[in-house]
Amino acid sequence: CTATGSDTPSSVTLSKVRADGSVTTLTSSGSDNSFCTKSDYKLDCSYTISSIGYVDDGSYECSAKNSVYGTEKVDKKSQVVKVSSPVSASFADLGEKEVSYGSIYQITCRVEGAEAPHKVTLVTPTSGTLTWQSASSSNSLQCKTVDNIENKLNCLLSINTNQYQGEGKYTCTGHNYLPNPGTSEKSSSSDLSLVITRDVMVDLTPSSREIEYGQSV
Repeated sequence: CTATGSDTPSSVTLSKVRADGSVTTLTSSGSDNSFCTKSDYKLDCSYTISSIGYVDDGSYECSAKNSVYGTEKVDKKSQVVKVSSPVSASFADLGEKEVSYGSIYQITCRVEGAEAPHKVTLVTPTSGTLTWQSASSSNSLQCKTVDNIENKLNCLLSINTNQYQGEGKYTCTGHNYLPNPGTSEKSSSSDLSLVITRDVMVDLTPSSREIEYGQSV
C-alpha cells in the first residue's frame, strides 16, 4: 500500500473488513515502525501473511491520513484476497476398518476445497469405479453437500457384508480446478481397507441320529 500527498501522510492503517461489515485493524504506521518506509512525500507500506489459510480470505482496506492547511484528509483503497486450494479427500474411518459379518456399513468420503469439487471417484473391490460429477444427472456414486455448502461433499456407499461381500481396499479421489494460475485440475486421494470379521460358529449336522449298535460312524 503506497500513500502519497503534497504533505507527507501522517499515518497509514491496514485493516480487514469482515463479511458482517466489522473492521479489524491489522497494523499501522504509528504502532509498527517496520510497516512503512518514508521517502519524500510518500509512505511505502507492506504487510506479510505467513502460512495463508481460509481465515485470511476477504477484503483488506488501506487508509491514509494527512493534513492540508489544518484540515485532516483521509483516503481509502480496498483489495480482495481470495484463498484457493487443491481439493482434499478423506474417509470418515481412516486406514483399516473392521466390520461385523452380516451388518450394513456405510462408507463416507468427505471431499472439499476452496473451489467446489466437480468430480469424485470411488474405486471399490466389487463394483469397480463409481463416479459422481457435478455436471451429470446420472451418477453411480451418491454425493451430497454438507450444510448446503457447495465446496463440501459427503459421498456415501452402503456395504452389505453378507458372504464377505465388500471386503477389500477402497480409494476415494476428489477433483477440482484452481482459478489461478490458469484452470489446472487438482486431485487428492484417500484409502480405506475394509475387513469383515465373524464370531466363531459351530455347525453339527444332523442335530440327532440313531445308530445301530456295532456300526461305524
